[in-house]
Amino acid sequence: MGLIEDKSFQGEIVAQDLLDCELNSCTFKKMDFSNVKIEHIDFIDCIFEDCDLSNLKLTSNTMIRSQFKNCKLLGAFIDQTSLRDILFEDCNFNYSTFSDSDFHTVFIKNSILKELRLYHLRYVKLFFESCDLENLEVIDTKLCNLDLSSCNLSGIQAMIKDLEGITISNYQLLEVAPLFGIQIKDVDYDKFNH
Repeated sequence: MGLIEDKSFQGEIVAQDLLDCELNSCTFKKMDFSNVKIEHIDFIDCIFEDCDLSNLKLTSNTMIRSQFKNCKLLGAFIDQTSLRDILFEDCNFNYSTFSDSDFHTVFIKNSILKELRLYHLRYVKLFFESCDLENLEVIDTKLCNLDLSSCNLSGIQAMIKDLEGITISNYQLLEVAPLFGIQIKDVDYDKFNH
């Protein structure tokens, strides 16, 4: 396993898969990692800014104390990966999948995650703040103790058992109610006041 340490990369296109190394205290700006497979890489104290990671396949990796700011992760597939002390801010994760991974203290802020799939995700301290989670699909991932009250949850697909213990706003009740078989009907309250 090779070690790459204290390096800055900018404006490059990564055209080959990245395998078996450690990246420590590296900065990536305006890099294009689209359609790249990254496997068995340890990212420690790394920063990704304005990078394109679309269709990225991230498998069997470890990420520790790293940040992703204003990155495009369209269709990204994050599988069997451990994320610890990670920040994703102003990122686009549309059509992405988090599968069989461990998240520990992961913050996702002001990001678009339409059509996101969460499969068999395990987490401790996962935070979504002001995110668009339209059509979120949850399979075998218990979302208990998550505060999703600042997020768009329209079209959420999940089993009731996976939603037990989440915090949502009163406005989101309309989005979540159909999962519980609840039908919502508009009522004219004026007719009751006569």
